[in-house]
Amino acid sequence: MLFENAIKPGLIACYISEYVVQEISNTLNPDTREKLLDVLAKYPIEILELNPDEVEGIAKLYIDAGVIPAKKIYDAYHLAVATLAEMNYVLSWNFKHLANVHKEKKILAVNAMNDYWTDFRIITPLET
Repeated sequence: MLFENAIKPGLIACYISEYVVQEISNTLNPDTREKLLDVLAKYPIEILELNPDEVEGIAKLYIDAGVIPAKKIYDAYHLAVATLAEMNYVLSWNFKHLANVHKEKKILAVNAMNDYWTDFRIITPLET
């Protein structure tokens, strides 16, 4: 619904990073991978171009603070991209490591301690 009703007609701008594309490409299930790639082709989604060193530096802050586990590096990359690009929202189905209010508060605290003042919300597609 979100993609058809808001993103497709351009009511909401949608952005992803190369990290999202990499994560999709690494999806083991070929049907799932194709469905996700089809979404990228079907809707007006802009790929952000950011400095990888900056993204990795911020991602490391989340991991070092214990907010995101090291094995979930792509989650940390997604948050770092949102921070650097000053996004309003991060959209995720990942309730454990991203889309919950406790994680959001910790992530924003890490950002503030490191002089990143982007105040984004982490939501699920159901919250839109």
